[in-house]
Amino acid sequence: MSLIEKLLKDELATFWNKEMIPLAEKLQNNGKSFFSLHPDQIPESYFLQRDKKTMAKEDFEAFGDADFDLLLGALEQMWLEQGLYELASLSPSLKNIGAQLQKDQEKSKEESLDINPLIYQMY
Repeated sequence: MSLIEKLLKDELATFWNKEMIPLAEKLQNNGKSFFSLHPDQIPESYFLQRDKKTMAKEDFEAFGDADFDLLLGALEQMWLEQGLYELASLSPSLKNIGAQLQKDQEKSKEESLDINPLIYQMY
């Protein structure tokens, strides 16, 4: 495991242990959860009649190569619309992790362009 991978793994573990777990415990103590562990008691059926009968490639593409901030903004907006304010509060931490991932990705792209000095070059 590279140093970058270790640092990112540590950052993710910190996020999980210091933010996700306490938030989940807080919700659980209030009788809520991020995700329901039981079927919803209100609807008689989960079946939805769809107007569109076939799927296209575009139906599976959310943001393509869009900026991470755009994706995170849409996710945060969805959580707010669903009343999941606790999840929306995680947005700054997720933004930091995303920035770290982007930085690492850019660095690895730059490194892959460099020719390894141990490789024999023919002219």
